[in-house]
Amino acid sequence: MRRSEILDGIIVGLLAINTILLFLIYTGLRNSPLMSSTSELRVMQTTSNLNGEFPRVKNAVTPEYPEEARKNGWEGTVIINTLVGTDGLVKKALVLKSSGYPILDSAAVKAVRKYTFEPGKDSTGKAVPKWVKIPVIFRLRNGTS
Repeated sequence: MRRSEILDGIIVGLLAINTILLFLIYTGLRNSPLMSSTSELRVMQTTSNLNGEFPRVKNAVTPEYPEEARKNGWEGTVIINTLVGTDGLVKKALVLKSSGYPILDSAAVKAVRKYTFEPGKDSTGKAVPKWVKIPVIFRLRNGTS
């Protein structure tokens, strides 16, 4: 096995661990006053890796919960694979994992495209384009539909 394959495996493992930790943190905040009374639309991201730092969100845009999805009680999580440029702007936003509802996927992509970031950095601290996975969670609260 080549060194790059081993490093890729380590990075993927660390991303999975970070995602799990963020989920645990998120579930602890679920009932806090920070959450919306009608719906939860929260974004999480991984912020560091072995080869520098991932981009950090400066300004997140809360996605609109589409009325059709709200009426039908549709919920889900969309994972957006996002390429952040050296200027901190989103260059590409692609659905990596669908919520199962194209209307929620589209709302998530539309919101993430408006984000601004602190650019990712390489191991020397230089700003570089980097991909980051951003889960966008759509949940209805209090039986709202």
